[in-house]
Amino acid sequence: MKSKNIKIKHRKYNLYNKKKSKGKQALAVILTIVVLAALGVIGFGLGRPLMEYFQGKNNSSTADSGSAWTPPESAVTSDAGTSDSSAATEDASSESSEHDVEIKEAAVRVLPAGALRNADALNSAVAAAKADGYTSVMVTLKNSSGSFMYKSDIAGIKDSEAVTGTLTAKQITDLITAADMTPVARICTLRDSVSGNYIEDIKYMTSDGYTWLDAAPTKGGKSWLSPFAENTSKYIADITAELAAAGFKTVILADVIFPKFLNADDAYLGHLPIRDPAARLEALWKMIGASSDAAKANGAKLMLEMTAADLEAADKLSTTAEAAGDKTKLRTVEILVQFTAESGSEYISAKTLTGKMNSMYGGIAYSVQMSGGLSESLRNEVSRAFRESDITVFSE
Repeated sequence: MKSKNIKIKHRKYNLYNKKKSKGKQALAVILTIVVLAALGVIGFGLGRPLMEYFQGKNNSSTADSGSAWTPPESAVTSDAGTSDSSAATEDASSESSEHDVEIKEAAVRVLPAGALRNADALNSAVAAAKADGYTSVMVTLKNSSGSFMYKSDIAGIKDSEAVTGTLTAKQITDLITAADMTPVARICTLRDSVSGNYIEDIKYMTSDGYTWLDAAPTKGGKSWLSPFAENTSKYIADITAELAAAGFKTVILADVIFPKFLNADDAYLGHLPIRDPAARLEALWKMIGASSDAAKANGAKLMLEMTAADLEAADKLSTTAEAAGDKTKLRTVEILVQFTAESGSEYISAKTLTGKMNSMYGGIAYSVQMSGGLSESLRNEVSRAFRESDITVFSE
């Protein structure tokens, strides 16, 4: 737009205006030129963005649409590069933080048996658990064969072949707490074919004084500890006390279970009330109660390990949940529920278990241990389902 083509605005021969003096005419011309120049500048300034807007080149518009404008390679400055790098790092940190929080909520990492091989193995396993965000670790210190995975000082067991571990209970807790982690101990109790060889009056004995086995020796029959035996409760309580005194904050009793007695066992064990549910329950709780008292006396708590399937079963005899038959006493301890998620519906399986536990065992404190084999994403999914109900999760 050229200003000298619009001089007609002077209207020199306008019949409705008085004739202006030459000075006024000159002033009008100057003002007209200034106004037109300003309009030209404003028009250019507004026109270009408007043109770009309608052509889809407006930066703010494309940013809102989610497709960021990418400058030519030569136009990328060092500042822009730093900004992009920082944003990427921040995103990665955010993802890492979310992952860590999810794992931390799982609370307890279950360490493999090899972690107790020596101090280096334990330090490595604990460091790995901490790197994954866990704040507690669980170790099995007496396995289902009866072997001690630590150097016990219990009379009869100390320096015997029952001890296979190289570290004392105190050394184990010191290594764990040095990493700012909380130590949790697990011991197998009645399923034990070793301890009865070193401790008197703790295993099943036949009426004629022989060691009872759960099958013929030729078929791999093994002895068990008997909750009816006089010294069994004291023996398990002594182990519990030793571990709690060493610094373990939680002691978990596993294999609190009776063998599946055969009909022929009625003759061999006729002197014991093996067919009396009430007597069996009383014997189990005598042992559990002694260990619970030992744990509390040393500043620890006691948990009972049971499987989800056994807790749901109508007939709990000779299952891990037989002690759950006395719900009043069950409220004096906590339960560690062994949980296996249904493939393809892991989150729903976890929610279903929570509903069943609330229905069948409302008011009883429990945590959940996930079985191995789940991918990290599925472990997080199951953990989330339980965390939503404030349930602590133990993860292998």
